[in-house]
Formats: sequence, structure tokens, C-alpha cells
Amino acid sequence: MISYALLDVAADKNVNEVAAEINGRNDRVLALPTAEFSSEERQIIKDMSVEILNIMNLSGFLIGLAVTALTLYTSTLRKRQEYGVLKAIGAKNRHLYAVVAVQAALSLLLGFVVAITLVWVLGQLVPFIVPGMGLALTQVGVSRVLATSLLIGTVSALVPAWQLARLDPAQVFRG
Repeated sequence: MISYALLDVAADKNVNEVAAEINGRNDRVLALPTAEFSSEERQIIKDMSVEILNIMNLSGFLIGLAVTALTLYTSTLRKRQEYGVLKAIGAKNRHLYAVVAVQAALSLLLGFVVAITLVWVLGQLVPFIVPGMGLALTQVGVSRVLATSLLIGTVSALVPAWQLARLDPAQVFRG
């Protein structure tokens, strides 16, 4: 079974007219000029692969956010004793929130820079490993990841900070 054939049209013929004539002679054949054929093929490839890549991309993004949230949450709770000491020496809750928020933001920014650097390096290597495939960072994508990471990270760090703000400093010294 032949799925397609490429024809070389004589220079004195109009490609669109030849395609129309072929289509008119046989309703089981679809003749397309080069640009339309290329567009159709690109659409088929896009339908087959881009959606899968988008799902994989979204899954990886959500897993990364979950790991970020869990890491910040546990790292904040792990410092429970230090925050209790700060409260015992008179630190106000707003200071605890500020310390937690700054630590979370610094951790997130460091992780973000490392991640973007790794993606950039992969973007340089992927075309050599898988010819015809590219990986590109866009300003919109990078901004979206940064904003979402900061939002998730801040919430993940401030939830345990809220718990720490209600902490009785004496509890830290007891146990």
C-alpha cells in the first residue's frame, strides 16, 4: 500500500492546478502542494508527540513542585528548636515569619538557578543525542515556573511557620 507519492511538476504547470486535476480524477486520492503537505505532516507529528510531551512536562513540573513543597515544609519544621529559642529570647512572630520567608526564598532561588542551568545544558546536549529534537527555555515558561515555585514554596514554608508561631518556647526546652 502506498501512503504517498511525491511528484515533480513541470516548470510550465501550476502546482495548485495539477493538484486540483488529480483530486478531480480520483476521489480516493488527495493531492496537495508541498506547503500544504508539509503542514499536514507537521500536524500529524504534533498530534502524536506534542501532547505526550506536554503531559510529561506537566507531570514533571507537578512532581518538582511537590518535592519543593515537601522539602521546604520539612526543613522549616526541622528547625523547630531554633525557632523556639528565638521566641524564648523575645522574637516576635512577624520576625519568625520573615526569617522563614527569606530562608524559603533563598532556597527556592538557589534551586531555581541550578534547575534553569541544568535545563539550559540539556538544551545544548539534546540535539546531539536526539537529532531533530530541541529543548528551549522561553521567558514565559521560566517566569511561570519561577512565580509558581515562589508561591508554592512560600506557602510550604509559612504553614509550618504558622505552627511555630503558636509554639510555646517552654515546649522546645522540655522535649
